[in-house]
Amino acid sequence: MSLVSNGRYILRGHEPVPCEDLLTWATWLEDQDNTRVAFTEFPGCLTKLCTIPGPRFGMRQTAYVSTVFLGLDQRGPFREEGSGPPILFETMIFWDGPLDTDGARYATWEEAERGHEEFVWRVRIALGASDPLGGMN
Repeated sequence: MSLVSNGRYILRGHEPVPCEDLLTWATWLEDQDNTRVAFTEFPGCLTKLCTIPGPRFGMRQTAYVSTVFLGLDQRGPFREEGSGPPILFETMIFWDGPLDTDGARYATWEEAERGHEEFVWRVRIALGASDPLGGMN
């Protein structure tokens, strides 16, 4: 049995590649432009749906859907080789509303893009969009 012990990755284009050097990996991750897959903002969404007090101070009047490359395999550093693809991408909703911190993780850039669109759709539905794939009411 062979174990993978690092779990660190960077992107070359949209493809994750292992990164053995800790300093190279950490430096690469510092730049948000390297890690952002997609970001959607819903400004001024303070409605009866998002007046639920959240764990943060004050109320967030804007909902965000953020999808990023995490750079670290979320399956953990010690797993059997061949146990599936690394989980390296994450989508989350940030909103003091009913969907706050809902999210999902993915193995590929393409899965992450599709997941981002799904979570954008969920926020639009929660905000009462008549056409969740298009604009707001």
